[in-house]
Amino acid sequence: MNMNFKLKTAFYLRDKNAKKKTSLILALTYDEGQRERFSCGISLSPKDWNEEKQTSTDKSVKEKIASINQIIENYEIDFRFKNERDFDFVELKNLLFNENPQKIEQTKSTDLFCTYIGEYYELHKNVKAPNTIKKYKTLEKFFKTHYPKLRANQINNEFATNLKAYYLKQKFLNNTISKNFQLIRVVLTWLFETNKLNEFSLKKFSHGADEKVEEVVLEFEELEKIAQLDLSDKPHLESIRDYFLLASYTGTDWCDLHHLNKKNLHTTSGGKKYFVFNRAKTEKKAIISHPPCSLESEKILDKYKWKLEFISYDKSLQHLKTVCALAEINEEITLKSQSGSQVITETRPKYDWVGWKSGRRTFITGKLLDKASTEAVAFAVGHKKTSTTAKYHHASPDQMVELLYK
Repeated sequence: MNMNFKLKTAFYLRDKNAKKKTSLILALTYDEGQRERFSCGISLSPKDWNEEKQTSTDKSVKEKIASINQIIENYEIDFRFKNERDFDFVELKNLLFNENPQKIEQTKSTDLFCTYIGEYYELHKNVKAPNTIKKYKTLEKFFKTHYPKLRANQINNEFATNLKAYYLKQKFLNNTISKNFQLIRVVLTWLFETNKLNEFSLKKFSHGADEKVEEVVLEFEELEKIAQLDLSDKPHLESIRDYFLLASYTGTDWCDLHHLNKKNLHTTSGGKKYFVFNRAKTEKKAIISHPPCSLESEKILDKYKWKLEFISYDKSLQHLKTVCALAEINEEITLKSQSGSQVITETRPKYDWVGWKSGRRTFITGKLLDKASTEAVAFAVGHKKTSTTAKYHHASPDQMVELLYK
């Protein structure tokens, strides 16, 4: 008899700040040092969850929690007085979620990773945004086509390196590779948390190509050439041109451009206009950006009646390069990139290196060259640390020498 046997339980939401619903997670702790987490197979809104009381206003959720607690209590009593074997989390999980232990062992060794992707998005389709589920479906199709017999326990650092090489050979965009790797990590983490995968080590499985495709900065004259382009007969390019100019005038990320509207417009006591909004690409959207609103920006925003549409990064990137090519931004630029231990040096026309981040870099570099303080620029673009802002500064040697004479 093990009279000291004791289990501690805690329920929590996977995402406390979810806009719709999120998964309910059960954390089980045994002997203080051993802890396992399981998805309860329940989705609920954060507003229906009481963290302090560990309960929900949703009757069905409340009943499910009570059932789980009762099973744990009965198992604890039974194990304490009757069981002489070592405690096994998997055994208790099978009781909690009505799973067959034999089936669990079979799943660990035989199920395909593409199948697991489908299981994951089916389980979370009521929690995640439709667009996110669509990305998982695309990823599932990719693995079914290219790696139909791949199992989860075969995904390691070597596979990650080979997958990166394949993506690069197929000329996948850096942003696309990064997002796909993130989706794969999420599925693997879910498999690990639900005991379908014993362990995984993916130190290299974090990003796509290391190609520095957006370190280029545009000169004032180059921005003027882009602005002067007559694209009236190419409306799809005209809007991309205008959006890029706004990014260069305000330092705003491509994913935040639609926040440049009258609702977010403010005016200082000195009559200077600026925007205020939460940046999308920060944790919990907790960082606020304060980009300036210049006369050039107002002119573009008036053209679109201050209602900019959200744009797709991947679909618009090639259009942006085309715009810069038409503006003859064709100076030969050489940049280095790294793939694993291999350093690659490439020379391309400048328009081929331009990306959406180039507009943000252009703004930051321009303001710093005009001797605006790093703190003020960081405040404008929504950087938590000034060291981050400094990394965006890519002045040419000529520009740096000119500063010595100001």
